[in-house]
Amino acid sequence: MRDSRAAAAPFLMALSGASALAYELVWMRQLSRAFGVTVHAVAGLVALYMAGLALGSAWGARARRPADWLRVYAWLELAAGLCALAGSWWLGRIGIFAAGYSSDGPLPAWLRLALAAPALLPPTFLLGATLPALARDSERPALLYGANTLGAMGGLALAGFLTIGGIGERATITWAAALNALAAAAAFWLSRAPRPKAADFPGAAPAPGAVLALFALSGFCSLGCEVLWSRQFAPLLGNSTYAFALILLVYLGGIGLGSCVRAPRNRPMESLAALLAGLGCAVALSAASARFIGLSLDSPAFLYSPLQVFADFPLIAGEAVALVLPTALILGMLFPVGVELCGGGASAAGKLYAWSTVGAIAGSLFCGFWGISRLGAHAGLLALSALASAGGLGAAALARRRGAWTAPAALAGFSLLLAAFAGKDPSLEILLNRLTRRGGPEARVGFHDESPAATITGTDQDGRRTLFVNGIATSGASGEGTLMSALAQVFAGDPREALVICFGGGNAFRASSLLGARVDGVELVAGVLRHASFFHPDAAEHLFKPGNRIFIEDGRNFLLRSARLYDAIIIDGNPPLYSAGTVNLYTREFLALARSRLRPDGVLVLWLPTLSFESDYWQILSGLGESFEHIAVWRQPLLSGFLALGSGRPLEWPEGTLARRLRERAPAFRGGMLNEGYLRSGFVADERALRAYASRFAPLSDDRPTVEFPLPRLWRGEPLMEDTEFLMKALARPGPPLKPKGSSPP
Repeated sequence: MRDSRAAAAPFLMALSGASALAYELVWMRQLSRAFGVTVHAVAGLVALYMAGLALGSAWGARARRPADWLRVYAWLELAAGLCALAGSWWLGRIGIFAAGYSSDGPLPAWLRLALAAPALLPPTFLLGATLPALARDSERPALLYGANTLGAMGGLALAGFLTIGGIGERATITWAAALNALAAAAAFWLSRAPRPKAADFPGAAPAPGAVLALFALSGFCSLGCEVLWSRQFAPLLGNSTYAFALILLVYLGGIGLGSCVRAPRNRPMESLAALLAGLGCAVALSAASARFIGLSLDSPAFLYSPLQVFADFPLIAGEAVALVLPTALILGMLFPVGVELCGGGASAAGKLYAWSTVGAIAGSLFCGFWGISRLGAHAGLLALSALASAGGLGAAALARRRGAWTAPAALAGFSLLLAAFAGKDPSLEILLNRLTRRGGPEARVGFHDESPAATITGTDQDGRRTLFVNGIATSGASGEGTLMSALAQVFAGDPREALVICFGGGNAFRASSLLGARVDGVELVAGVLRHASFFHPDAAEHLFKPGNRIFIEDGRNFLLRSARLYDAIIIDGNPPLYSAGTVNLYTREFLALARSRLRPDGVLVLWLPTLSFESDYWQILSGLGESFEHIAVWRQPLLSGFLALGSGRPLEWPEGTLARRLRERAPAFRGGMLNEGYLRSGFVADERALRAYASRFAPLSDDRPTVEFPLPRLWRGEPLMEDTEFLMKALARPGPPLKPKGSSPP
């Protein structure tokens, strides 16, 4: 029984790590719905999460009084689970307070942090203290760190791939808290065994302060890389939640495996110098590999198709391993070396963890707020490589041995060669290379900008202008947005105030303005507005038209804080449904929120792209029917998607309405897609048939965001819908055109 305490410790830390990552995934999703998915909001909240871990680890390293730290660990785990449940409950209600804050801009950063702090700080503080507490009975604290990281990898895999999309966010939080309870119960039972005497490690040669500073630097590089990788690798791995989860899985797995390597007792400072220089080399290698992989591969279909994500899974996994694993392994190997240098034991482990976390907070904030905007993701990675190499040379100087310089200097030199091979930012070159390989005409670049929010590119291929966000086509100068505005004009009676969420190429905003409405536009990426004239020469006229307004923020966050009522709300061109964060604009909660911001006879027009599963669309339509008294669907074979409409009044179309308004307000729009007969022929379902079939499906919800997690549907063999044929199949026949009030259909 005496050895059982030490043998079970890695298992206990693995359970703790699994619950921590599950909490983080769910909490970030909950907070994104209340505060938006902007880079600044996410970076600030991640920093708050990690601050709790750092404070808890620092407390655990300094505390001295308890006699049995295994029982302390048990109480920490139990309290962490209870606090996590309470915190999740609070985060689910933060939106109420966000809605009460009305202003002309998004919530200030201080208010976001103040609202989130009561939910995030208590459980993360407790979880951060678990490592130094359990390490009191361990001769290998670094092994516990590795087990904790590998457990986090398991929690990420379960939550990110299975449970959030399968059983929901609340259930995921519940089982994560159950893991904390299981770890606590096991620790209480093990605490009955006699406590072994902790091994004494040899003292460290250099002053601990220098070592702690170097570990803060490694933490800075660690999370800085994670921030920059998410931007740099999006065109290679896609924008799905699964792609980001795969990067983190490789990252955590590498750190966990590296942490299990025993630290050398002989000359640990020289080992630290070599590892830091090796870290610089690995980061430079990831930047060079991104260029090589990006220019070598054809345009990946998985950027737009959830089915292809898994058809090409071996390719995606291989890319993630090549890009991330070398850096992660070295980061993991640093920890046992640091513990050795700081004298060994729990105090050393706690201090190193705390200082590394502080550095990670700084790295996240610096790279997220300044690095991307001033340097760009690619140059930012090369800068982190240089910083890590400099840290390795500094550690070699602290070793005070001539031979200590050999390995760090050689690795730093190799990093310079890799940086030269990596060259300048390859993202634009990769995009143009893929467009050419598709066989289309040569693309002309109208603009290419990188900011903390996104990297945006405008291309012109023989007159077809397209907006790419992080390498993924989202919208352009096509007519879908114009069509949505025209339908809003018809069904909303005579809308004078309209809201357009997702400005994109500006089609819906411009059309609504031309048709006489006063328009509010919401766009997440400010750079898109600066280049609106690339898609429409008269864009500035409508952007600065008296009465029109533009807001740079998350669309859902805008509706939460705005109390203004509109005649029409238009959700314009969005990324693929399965893209990370897109689901926030399709759930029953969002649709109910949109309904509350419409006047009684207002209309919502929602764009639904194809290339998702049949059940996804019916879940969205079910939620639409739940929030709106009247619904309809419109589609035409020429469009790669369809439109869903919801209103508080019957969707009646007085004959000649559109033709009259086009003649009076926007004669340039007459003809083509805006021909009244063409539009009237696009309705494929009457309301009764649509509701009857949609009622078979549970509405898409914030708690069960299944659209973003297609893996369970793929396992069930559900077919991917490349067109809107499922509507025709479900309804047996196309519905007749909507009957005009008081007349017969043309």
